[in-house]
Amino acid sequence: MISALALAVLASTSPVQGYNASIKGTEVTVRFYDLAKIYGPFKFYVSPISMPTATGCATCPVGVQATNTVPSSSIRQEWAPNGRYVDAIFSISDVGDMSKFYFTAVTCLPSEERYLASGIAPLTRTR
Repeated sequence: MISALALAVLASTSPVQGYNASIKGTEVTVRFYDLAKIYGPFKFYVSPISMPTATGCATCPVGVQATNTVPSSSIRQEWAPNGRYVDAIFSISDVGDMSKFYFTAVTCLPSEERYLASGIAPLTRTR
């Protein structure tokens, strides 16, 4: 039988939404946990008001027009040694220095973009 403490630890360490996002100084880090949905480099469509539409993605949800796009060439990927997550890291200047924004993230294949996640950044802010 699992103790209440063990359940609390599992609940606090398991991401419910499939991602976590933070801003530390001038860097945005979005951590993705559903690695089965990653097919290539990342690209982010960004808006200050609501979830944006990823214009190059046929499988993405429809939202507002993106005000910024972070291309894959501006995103650094850092994979966890244990293979449990991957971090997408880019400069806050790539999103117009917004301290809070909505995003739709895609993975880029040679012929298409595939939906990865939509969310808000930051979910947490660290100085």
